[in-house]
Amino acid sequence: MSINAQVRRNLGTLELDINLEVKSGQRVAIIGPNGAGKTTLLRILCGLIPIDRGCVEIQGKIVDSPDDRIFVPAEARNLGYCPQDHTLFNNLRVSSNVMFGLRAHGIDRTSAAERANQILKELQIEDLGGVSPSSLSVGQSQRVALARALAVGESTLLLDEPTASLDRDVRPMVQQAINDHAAKFGTTVLIVTHDRAEAALLADYVIEIGQ
Repeated sequence: MSINAQVRRNLGTLELDINLEVKSGQRVAIIGPNGAGKTTLLRILCGLIPIDRGCVEIQGKIVDSPDDRIFVPAEARNLGYCPQDHTLFNNLRVSSNVMFGLRAHGIDRTSAAERANQILKELQIEDLGGVSPSSLSVGQSQRVALARALAVGESTLLLDEPTASLDRDVRPMVQQAINDHAAKFGTTVLIVTHDRAEAALLADYVIEIGQ
């Protein structure tokens, strides 16, 4: 899924002004200092924050254009998003969290459960399917949030520091799972990271903002 965006957004002291072009199937890492707008950019692309000026186009469809009074909400953009703060649904078990997006897109419960279990297994947390998010460690919570994004993100993934909370011995496995997913489905991936080594491992090229 291709992404073309001319993003102009002011939030407090942040003045985000960036042009972005990502071809379908490309993997792009976004790096930069704290406060540069990396997370804000992902939230704009997935439909959680509207732009002030410019245009966001996904797969040839305009999803945000103030001049044209167009704004497509997040749930209609068909993107897999893994936020930095994980934002799991505490009233749902882990497996139901991973199934959530699939069910929202009309996938039947049996198929959604099979897909969720497969992804949990790939991330080596299949034993947590029946657990409440409130009992998870930070690293486990991060893997569940990533699993939820992978479940619906066959075409496009927006990943905000998806390995930041993981133990050193777990991180390579999760990075490999992301690469395997992208290779299997030809997924377009945008990943925010502070780790230049991770950017080189997961991305075809790097965009540095805030310099």
